[in-house]
Amino acid sequence: MDIILDELRQRSTGVGASSSNAAKTGSDGHQTGSGSGASRLYWGFFDGRARVKKRGQWAETAWCLCDTYLPHARGGGYILSSDLVHYLAKNSKYLQKFNSEDISVGAWLAPLEVNRVHDPRFDTEYESRGCVNQYIVTHKQDVQAMRSKYENIKSTGKLCSKEYKKKYSYIYNWNVPPSMCCIRNDSSVP
Repeated sequence: MDIILDELRQRSTGVGASSSNAAKTGSDGHQTGSGSGASRLYWGFFDGRARVKKRGQWAETAWCLCDTYLPHARGGGYILSSDLVHYLAKNSKYLQKFNSEDISVGAWLAPLEVNRVHDPRFDTEYESRGCVNQYIVTHKQDVQAMRSKYENIKSTGKLCSKEYKKKYSYIYNWNVPPSMCCIRNDSSVP
């Protein structure tokens, strides 16, 4: 937990963050988009090529912006700085709400100058990518898996008793169109 708090402190003071509109890779290897590191932080595992859901629980019947969702941090967990939360709360009556909160937040923040930080340590896709001790958020865990991870953290200080990957992750490429952002071709990315 101390490592996560230290990282939040560093990111909130701008360490490793980009202060220009161009995408950069910070000294920690995490990609940053535009905006100020001291505020306007939108930190998580981003996707920019997801097709709009037309059926099922997460169908977006009101989505008409384009044929894919705008770049957004996946909903299993992400971090917004307090100024962005305040902005969203203050303007909530003007913002169109979509079925998925992560899709909504991505659309609401899309036109703003925001420090978007893609971090593969957020295992927050629709299904878990596996278990890697570097993960700071992991999603879609059943009760047995959560208990196992909790007991393992208590006894060893590590999330996983044995690390494994179900699929590769990716580093978001902010320098290309969103449809080309996310290529899973590097086994070293957590």
